[in-house]
Amino acid sequence: EPPVGDDKMMEGTVNENLKKAGVTGVTVSVSDGEVTLTGEVSKDNLAKAMQAASATKPKKVNNELTVK
Repeated sequence: EPPVGDDKMMEGTVNENLKKAGVTGVTVSVSDGEVTLTGEVSKDNLAKAMQAASATKPKKVNNELTVK
C-alpha cells in the first residue's frame, strides 16, 4: 500500500497536468493510488482530464466527470 504522501503528491501532479492542459472544473482526489475525477467538463476536456490523470500512472482512474 503506497504511503499517503504519495497520494497527495499524485493529486498535486494531476492538478498541475490539468492546469497545463487548460482544463478547469475538475476536482481530483487520490486514495490508495487510485485517482478519482469529479466535476463538469466539456467533451474536449474529458480526454485531456483522463490523460492528465493517467500520466501519473495511477492504479486506476475513476471517471466520475459530467460532460456538459
